[in-house]
Amino acid sequence: MKIIFSSNFSWNIYNFRRVLLKTLYDRGHKIYTVSSKDKYPDKLIKLGFIFKEVNINSKNLFTDIKLLYQYIKLNKKVKLIPGS
Repeated sequence: MKIIFSSNFSWNIYNFRRVLLKTLYDRGHKIYTVSSKDKYPDKLIKLGFIFKEVNINSKNLFTDIKLLYQYIKLNKKVKLIPGS
């Protein structure tokens, strides 16, 4: 199964969800981590996860619409949306 986990920063994923995601990864699931880029994507990649960068900035409606488009595009690429 493909699992996408998203957060504002990869630091949050690494520090608060690493154990859960590693357990899922060890059970054969493909893990995608999605966040703004900081110092932690390389650590997530070393654990075997796929990292995708998105610009998360909730200060502006237009950037939120762009973010939504990025998520739709990512979901289609990963083929989580049926018929894509």
